[in-house]
Amino acid sequence: MTNHQTFFLLAIDTLYETSSSSSNSSSSSDEEIEILTGVVQTFQTLNGSKFKKKKQQKRVKSTVWFTNICMQWQNEEFRRHFRLGRDTFEWILREISPETTENHGISMHLKLAATLWFLATGESFRAIAQRFGIGVSTFHCYFRNTIQLIINVFLKEKIR
Repeated sequence: MTNHQTFFLLAIDTLYETSSSSSNSSSSSDEEIEILTGVVQTFQTLNGSKFKKKKQQKRVKSTVWFTNICMQWQNEEFRRHFRLGRDTFEWILREISPETTENHGISMHLKLAATLWFLATGESFRAIAQRFGIGVSTFHCYFRNTIQLIINVFLKEKIR
């Protein structure tokens, strides 16, 4: 039982004892109303503070790893991590870029790299989202959209 609930029950018990022990005079009635009003106001104050929205802490996200480190790797290092060469990555990017209609401030380089990283490593969405500096649910959406884009582009043009 929380402190709020304990306080509320104690106040109701006190109110009950006051009303049963006193006579039906107008002063006891006024006293009961005062006690009840105090209980309700205190409970609202305590309860209100309990349900105030907490300020969400902004998560630190950075694309520095991707832009400053990952995109600077030589072809062999890039291939070790993404399981394909930089030239193949750039070719896929050129093929699917004309088909993209939404950006939302994230480059297609980043979306494709995060998607290919998942396919190459099988890391969790949370780890990839942190690595590439995007939210987990954002990565999930980008992953689904990028895979669908690759399927649509390559299924109709390249795969026969």
